[in-house]
Amino acid sequence: FRVKKHVVSKVGETKIGRSTLIKITGPSGDDLIKNLKLAVTKLDGKEKAKELKKDSLKWILKASVLWKHKDLTAEALESVKEPARLAAEILVEFTRRKEIGTRDIDPIHNQMSHISQKLKNIFTPLSQQKNVEKLCGTINYYGSKRFLNHLLNEKQCGVECQSVANALDKLLSSSSRLLNIENDTIRYRYIQNLKNVSFGMCMSGFPEVASSFQRFLEESKLIELCHSFRFLTVEKEYASISSKAVRIQRGKNMFRKYLGESASHKIEIPRSDLEAIQNNLEKGTSTLFSGLSKSLQQELRSVFLNDYLNSSLYKTWMQKLSEEEVRLYSVYGKNWFTAVKEAKN
Repeated sequence: FRVKKHVVSKVGETKIGRSTLIKITGPSGDDLIKNLKLAVTKLDGKEKAKELKKDSLKWILKASVLWKHKDLTAEALESVKEPARLAAEILVEFTRRKEIGTRDIDPIHNQMSHISQKLKNIFTPLSQQKNVEKLCGTINYYGSKRFLNHLLNEKQCGVECQSVANALDKLLSSSSRLLNIENDTIRYRYIQNLKNVSFGMCMSGFPEVASSFQRFLEESKLIELCHSFRFLTVEKEYASISSKAVRIQRGKNMFRKYLGESASHKIEIPRSDLEAIQNNLEKGTSTLFSGLSKSLQQELRSVFLNDYLNSSLYKTWMQKLSEEEVRLYSVYGKNWFTAVKEAKN
């Protein structure tokens, strides 16, 4: 085993090293190494580029030997998979969606830092300290802000950057993506809207607001207000029904459930209002419950503003949304919203 490791240390730039790389990653891995070398050459010269390529190939070979002898396992490498895939996906997407000079390198840098630390933890028990330091040094160079800015944001590296992105995209093609920019875009904008939460959102396309407020009413044991809130949702659906016959049947069901003498979800309203609704059930007008709906909204809006927005439940929810926003920023960077906005064009 020691002899094999010694051989590995001597073949970093040989055809054996390159063929092992291709065997493990396919031609895309070779393209990646080649274009990283070209980019390094433009930044720090041929010697540095040659050194990094050599060290990269050495470690691919070392890892393959360790894997063959079962010293390195899939379980051990599991912690590296997510940051490695995220770094690759972010670079691919930012290259695809953002112009040179506008790409935020911080998210890739952060993921590369995670990779370096995790590889250090994995290989320290398996290799000499100097070799582990060389591995981390290679990762830290490619993940440095200086190199990433050179690769992604300098025009002289436009070809190399695109080639690196293409190689990474092919390497990622066999697995499902961690990023979903379109969904994350929608989620980010949704969170921004929720920062200015209002009672009206409960009734207009913000199900998380409605769900949270409903939970508050339930936990506060405001049972009749729970019924009132559910009634508003049902009434909105009722008013949108185009068929008069269907409205009449739906109206009778609503009356029986929420307003009738034996209603299961009883809402107490003035007798005169109750009789007015009951006497007009057969007419099936879309505005049959609109007066009641308006008065219930006023009552619930007051509770929403004075009680719900000051509740621990609401504050806890807002804290979770803030943490989600921070997570999105950590993935996409400071200019993420601009990045995903451009992605829609």
